[in-house]
Amino acid sequence: MDIGNLILGVLIGVIYFVLGVAMRIKPSHEGKGWYGNRSSQSMKNERFWNQGNSYSANLMMLMGIILILISVISSLWIQGVAGFFVIVAAVVLLAALMIVLVEGRLKKNQE
Repeated sequence: MDIGNLILGVLIGVIYFVLGVAMRIKPSHEGKGWYGNRSSQSMKNERFWNQGNSYSANLMMLMGIILILISVISSLWIQGVAGFFVIVAAVVLLAALMIVLVEGRLKKNQE
C-alpha cells in the first residue's frame, strides 16, 4: 500500500466533498462571493445560477467520494509515481466531467 498516494487522494476527495457540502449549505448568490460555478450558462440569470450551483454541489460531493474510492483502490495495487498519476488523472477527468455535466444540464434546461 502506498500511504503517500492514499493520503493525497483521500485529502483531495475530502476537499471536494466539503466544498460540495459548503455550496449546498450556503450557496453563493449570482456571481457574488468567492465560490460558485461561473460559466457562460450559469451567469445568464439567477435561475441558471442556482440550478448550476446546486447541481455542481451534488456532483462535487459525489466526485469527492469517487476520488476517495479511487485513491484507496489505486494505493493498494499501484505504487509510487504511477499511483500518483492515476490520482491526478482521476482529479482532472472528474473535474472535466463535472463541467460537461453541469453545462449540459443548463443547456437542456434552457430549451
